[in-house]
Amino acid sequence: MFAVYCGWWLNQTPVHLASRKFQLAQTWAFVLTYFGNLFTTRPEQAAEFGVAGMFVFVIVGLMVLYSGLRKYRIVFLRLGIGLICMLYAIINILATSRMRNDALELRYASISLIFWLGGAIAVFMLIRSLDVIFPERIPIIYLKKRLSLVFWIALLLFVIYPMYHESIPKLNYIHKGFQDQRLAILSLQLELYDTEVLYTKISIAPSQVMAIVPLMKKTHHVPFDHLLIPEYEYDKVLEPDRISQNGCTGQFAAAIELEHDIFQVQGENLCPIIKYILIANEALHLRGGAIPMQQDQPHKVTSDDSVSKYVRWQGYAKLESQERTLIAYAVLPDDHFVPLGRYEKQAPK
Repeated sequence: MFAVYCGWWLNQTPVHLASRKFQLAQTWAFVLTYFGNLFTTRPEQAAEFGVAGMFVFVIVGLMVLYSGLRKYRIVFLRLGIGLICMLYAIINILATSRMRNDALELRYASISLIFWLGGAIAVFMLIRSLDVIFPERIPIIYLKKRLSLVFWIALLLFVIYPMYHESIPKLNYIHKGFQDQRLAILSLQLELYDTEVLYTKISIAPSQVMAIVPLMKKTHHVPFDHLLIPEYEYDKVLEPDRISQNGCTGQFAAAIELEHDIFQVQGENLCPIIKYILIANEALHLRGGAIPMQQDQPHKVTSDDSVSKYVRWQGYAKLESQERTLIAYAVLPDDHFVPLGRYEKQAPK
């Protein structure tokens, strides 16, 4: 993989060569942030953790190479295990950094974990080998025991505790990533493409993914093996007798135009349980769909002060050239649907 990265880095056009230093700086910033993604969701702090990890790698590596430790085979082997793990992680991230777009994505954390495990092994084995390195110094034996204790306390305070402290923000980050990924899948299934979301959550080459959507649909390939809105078919007419008036309320909050007549739609609803949202025009012709997203804080909404939760929904819709109106319908478990709100596109000035 390192050879692949070097080949890409060297095989550049003159224009790319001019900015290679900047690209290299970006790559190393990505690597350092990547190493810290286990501990925080903030890029600056993640990079600081990455710098600390690289410092450990460099210091232990220099000790192995230049302090005469190579003649102690058992020490060299012990430290080598940790350093090889760290080196593997560094090479892996360097080789794949140009194909990834978010260093804080926890789906990539396995390589970061290998790096930190290697660092812990290297430092711990260095401490445990002090009596081999300095066999004639009796206090080293006592120092080794104290340093081992210090190592475990430092591991608890500076590694395990930060990971525990950041667990709730990380869970929220993971949840948001999951919701965004569902939104990207919905964009593909509706064939109403949001290239920014597709770039972030599906592929760094959205156009290539969009080009094979017909083939994926035909073969029921992922993500078309499980449809988020099974009844969706563009321009399909909804049955008027399915409209229900059960008091379920909501709103059509916004429609953001992505490109000509394709919109990212969003809103809220107070229905206890819904399957998904259908977006239609005034003649009940389907124009898109949406899915429930994460819940917000409770709001008092009824006269008896009972508490319900607004559920945010988000999706995509397309207007034909002469159309101005989109209406959102929440589909209930009994397959009836209730209107939540409408959007009126402004006429061009």
